[in-house]
Amino acid sequence: MRRSDFAAIADELRADGWTTSDIVRQWTVEHGLNPRTAARLSHGLTQQQVADEVNELRGAPDDRVCTRKDVSNWETSRQPSLGTLNVLARVYRCSAGDLLGGEDYSHLDGTPRRPGAASLSVAICIVMDAGHVLLVRNRDGSWQFPTGVVKPGQDAGERAVEECAAETGIRSAVTAYLGGRIHPVTSAWCEYYSAEYLAGDLVNGQAAENSDVLWAPINRIGKFIDSDRIFGPVLHALERHMSQDDVTPQVATAVVVSDQGVLLAARHDGKPPWTFPGGGIEDGESVADAAVREVKEETGLAVTAVRELGRRVHPKTGTAMAYVLCEPSDGLEVHVGEPEDLAEVRWCDKMALDERIKPEHVYEPVAEHLATALT
Repeated sequence: MRRSDFAAIADELRADGWTTSDIVRQWTVEHGLNPRTAARLSHGLTQQQVADEVNELRGAPDDRVCTRKDVSNWETSRQPSLGTLNVLARVYRCSAGDLLGGEDYSHLDGTPRRPGAASLSVAICIVMDAGHVLLVRNRDGSWQFPTGVVKPGQDAGERAVEECAAETGIRSAVTAYLGGRIHPVTSAWCEYYSAEYLAGDLVNGQAAENSDVLWAPINRIGKFIDSDRIFGPVLHALERHMSQDDVTPQVATAVVVSDQGVLLAARHDGKPPWTFPGGGIEDGESVADAAVREVKEETGLAVTAVRELGRRVHPKTGTAMAYVLCEPSDGLEVHVGEPEDLAEVRWCDKMALDERIKPEHVYEPVAEHLATALT
């Protein structure tokens, strides 16, 4: 059949209530079409028209734009990346998962499907080496970790390192499974794996989909990806990779715990809205002394430093931080000691803490201590 014939049939099916997803599933079986070809034909588009729409949606930042040949390759010899699948899904007005094909046995599952459940599965490779993490930049200019689509029956860990090598030229080996989630933006099911560098030099192996590859300093990851968007276990893995011996703290943060909870302060500027007391370490001052002084200045509370919980380079600000566990030494009454910076200081139990600071944003050694101390 001609392209116009497929488009006419699709119009009739849509008049009967069929969606693009329904049509793609039907035509992959009935006509033996690649699902991406079926989706394109259901809208009566040429490959050049698809390329033009992809370029418009991407807003490509340089001269390397999507061509008709790219679209042809995606329909015949090469599977698109996750980012490209998401763009094609917008062009065809369907789910990215519809464009992958494969057999559908979901009718055998008697469990009612959850609203918004993921239909696309991807594996994400977090390769760390010498204080750096591997990133790729999409054609829209955004940075992400190497990501590969996982087809039914594929091992997600193997797929993660395979796609990483294809995208970046870097060979790696999985060291740990970090967890999974339904992505809050794409609704894809994402599985995250940490990996160690084995061999290879940086190469942009998928120039049609990515504009650059980079070893990014972990202590500056917030300059590339907003840390609020990074899956909590991934953020913690990045922090663990940074050796504490390499961190000379600039700021001391006090984690003050009593039988009334943990001490928090609310900032006027909202950066962040709520935080633990703390501030810059002065010349010749120890980390412990700085933590004690900052608590007194900000809250009026006298405390004693118990021990250091850990050090890190903050993933969002790039500031070297030290976290000091403290306990009150003379009463529990607190007040705002620096009203130009702080709006409120208060003791918080575990529930109040979680309401003010997202658990995934709390430095892992601090979170582990508070999980026990506040029960």
